[in-house]
Amino acid sequence: GESVGVLSRDGDQSELAFDRDGVWVNFGLGDSYTDVAPNGRLVAINRSDGDGTVEMSLVAADGGAEVFAAGRTLWANARNFAADSSAYAYTRLDDNDDDETYTLVAVDGDGEVIGQWADLVFAGFFSDGNRLLAMRLDDEGLVNDLVTVTLPDGQPQRVAGLDESTGSVAPFVYNDAVYYWLDDELRRVDANGENGETVYRAESDTPMAYVVPGLDRLLILEHPESSSLGDLYAVEPDGSDRVRLDEAVSADPGDGGSIGMAFAAARGRLAYATADNDGLSLHVINADGSERRRLIADQQWLVFAFSPDGRQLAYIAGETAGTGGQLYTVELPDGDPARLARDAWSFLFSGDRLLYTALDGAEGGDPESTVHSITLDGNEDELLFGPEDGFVRFVSPVR
Repeated sequence: GESVGVLSRDGDQSELAFDRDGVWVNFGLGDSYTDVAPNGRLVAINRSDGDGTVEMSLVAADGGAEVFAAGRTLWANARNFAADSSAYAYTRLDDNDDDETYTLVAVDGDGEVIGQWADLVFAGFFSDGNRLLAMRLDDEGLVNDLVTVTLPDGQPQRVAGLDESTGSVAPFVYNDAVYYWLDDELRRVDANGENGETVYRAESDTPMAYVVPGLDRLLILEHPESSSLGDLYAVEPDGSDRVRLDEAVSADPGDGGSIGMAFAAARGRLAYATADNDGLSLHVINADGSERRRLIADQQWLVFAFSPDGRQLAYIAGETAGTGGQLYTVELPDGDPARLARDAWSFLFSGDRLLYTALDGAEGGDPESTVHSITLDGNEDELLFGPEDGFVRFVSPVR
């Protein structure tokens, strides 16, 4: 990528918020891993010159100046905005004479540093926006224990010891409780370190736990280390009522196309993709495992999301990697899918309309993109912006 810009609802583009070679913006599962502040004011932007070093900057989303340059940073799930946009935390990685050091850094809503803690790696915000969950590393860079930190300058408070862990810990915060993997067990403990318990025991080598906005259950994807496909389970936050939802579920259905979420949920329904030798299929199922419905099959890539009221699902189905797909909407639970556009690359809900980007010329190596606004019935399709050289993809919702 090269730049990040801002587009208003009527199609007026602001000044570029950020313009440099090697730009890439992470996009992951829900708000847990988003790089745009919930209030839309700041955008966290990654940049790499191809030498393996990734730098991160915080940029004013209104097209203003870069407000804070963070330097080299760690992976996507080692940073996040607080839910109320009052703070942003990330993990800085420094090389000192061939010795890597980690530092947890917190900044306020304007990008000003308010706290730093050595040997901590960010793992999540609690709902009040004033407390952080972090992993504390030992001298060898291994996870020693989990701690909480109160902003702006609180001392780390131990939550759980991990000296006996032999695998990935992958901690996260859900309903203000701390969850983490201890070998094959998903553990839950209160933020003060009390009432620790095992809520799930894995059956595979590399289980993954997902918190999906709009879903009041945890998802567990059980898959072998050699594959991104696995069996999908839903459990209550305390581990009870375990339900197997499907098999051969994909953790990366957008691979080969526009990057998207692995899962989407609303009104007790879950959307997800499965894979077989013919390609990807998109499904919708109730969170209790009932009323599974397949919407489309034999696709190379899929991106999908529910409308804000949860009554409709929109999705792009791409038959060829690296090119645009067909944009559909379907009214749930039993409406028929309606095709709205061809050559779509990404989309967003905006009131009673969809914004989508369309891609042309990718097959010939000369891609250009346009941005459109279309009614949910497909009758009115308005060009907002473009054509613009390259791939254009939305990275934040309409605010």
